[in-house]
Amino acid sequence: MRNFFKEAKIANRKRGHAFTLAEMMAVLVIISILAAIAVPRYQMVVEKVRSAEGINALTAILEAEKRWALENVTYTTTMANLDITVTGLQNFNNPILVGPPAVGGNGEIASIQRNGVSPYDYILHITERTGTLSCTGGAGSICTKIQSW
Repeated sequence: MRNFFKEAKIANRKRGHAFTLAEMMAVLVIISILAAIAVPRYQMVVEKVRSAEGINALTAILEAEKRWALENVTYTTTMANLDITVTGLQNFNNPILVGPPAVGGNGEIASIQRNGVSPYDYILHITERTGTLSCTGGAGSICTKIQSW
């Protein structure tokens, strides 16, 4: 018996501890599958975070438009008339004031376009009374994916 264990130890030492090609291929396949699942999800999470910049800008514009309408009984179509400035956005072009809708109506107040490439080239809109956000454009179902606000 003693001889058997001694020979097994020597055989193990000679064989080495390297991985076989089949083991390496199996690991590569598993990593590829995980990456194929994880990367698109990661990109969507990043896009949701980037869309927050546009949503914040539109919400600020809506509140400024409401303040303007309280004093002037109408909405403005000129950003300079508002008491805010929306500049230096990293992920969106400068916002566009739309309208003016009738005060008390529910028309679109402003929109802002994402400055990304397809599918990240969508436009966010905000309406007056309810402050409802909507999304148009973009390739695929990007708007439905980011519209979980």
